Amino acid sequence: MEATRTEWSDKRLDDLKQSVDGGLKEVKGSVAHLDGRVDAMHRTMVVGFLSLAGVIMACFAALVTFFGNH
Repeated sequence: MEATRTEWSDKRLDDLKQSVDGGLKEVKGSVAHLDGRVDAMHRTMVVGFLSLAGVIMACFAALVTFFGNH
């Protein structure tokens, strides 16, 4: 098993910084993509809810009209 290093060289720190910076760019891109998908899902849910509410109201109006005439 390798011995744990107690000191970090400048080269190793630079490599670590590049690795972390590259990972952060990937995460930010993924979050931006995910944010767009969540917004699209939110719009879809709102449209679906409003459509469902409209259908329920139309059915209720049809029932009132049907039973109101008898």
